[in-house]
Amino acid sequence: MMLTSQTSGLEASISELKARFPNYPVEKVIDVLRYARLGRLGSGDENQFSFVHRRFNEYFVVRRLIEEPERVPQDAIPSDSRWRDALVLYCEVAEEEQAKQIANFCWTEIREVIDNDVDMRDPQFLRMIHCLRFIREAFRARVDCLEDFRGDLATFIKDILQQEDQNILLQKIAVEAVGVLRDEDIDAAITQAIAIGDPWINETALRACRHLPKISDDLRKAIINYIDSLGFRVLFHKKDNLLFSLKLSNSFNEVRNFLQWRIIDAYSYAIRFTICFALNPIATLLMTAIISFVRISYIYTILYL
Repeated sequence: MMLTSQTSGLEASISELKARFPNYPVEKVIDVLRYARLGRLGSGDENQFSFVHRRFNEYFVVRRLIEEPERVPQDAIPSDSRWRDALVLYCEVAEEEQAKQIANFCWTEIREVIDNDVDMRDPQFLRMIHCLRFIREAFRARVDCLEDFRGDLATFIKDILQQEDQNILLQKIAVEAVGVLRDEDIDAAITQAIAIGDPWINETALRACRHLPKISDDLRKAIINYIDSLGFRVLFHKKDNLLFSLKLSNSFNEVRNFLQWRIIDAYSYAIRFTICFALNPIATLLMTAIISFVRISYIYTILYL
């Protein structure tokens, strides 16, 4: 009821529940759920029942959908946000054939935009965005369900990333979805994403590829260039998250070593500059130029030799 009624969201009044389920002891069921600390009643003129966490609601919904898969409201994925989390959970546990049907439905919505070159202002474009995000969330652990269109999805995402005048938000959403692609397509897409040069997309791209078992030379160079482009303040702010991300796969060992060197270099530079400038400003500027030359030479060696 909470997902199908236009007047209810995560809460429903006792009177509405009684009217909807006249043959059930609604108040007794609510008392049991409250005693088990699964449900609660809000204050106000008309008591509103809700689960203590929306996941409980989704759990019971998914149990019913597994028993009656014909009741799965596929069209709610691009049109009704109340259903999406429950349907993500359903796709994680449903029979493979049922999960594939939902995946193919989402791809059909995406293909509408591809085949008809739909404008971003068209409602179908927003449906495509919702479906792309749903695929990312629902099938990241069940990528086999995407085999019917996985290659075409990779082409679609890479096309978005290589368009110079493309909307940045759309490109970010595309980068977020690369985790469901094949490893070689993830590598190529992330390399394209970093080449865009937008800090927002760069962060998303690095998170999306950190589990890859191996990376290409192009991607390695792209990530090193990204790390090298970070200013001192940004580097200090992001260093812990970057180090964590680069520890998740041995394929990033060289990149992680460069990041560690970059952090040490930044700290030592700040200390040296402060001390030397206080003692001899002219010598400090000369030393800074020499250090910059050595640093550039080191980076060139890593990337091209």
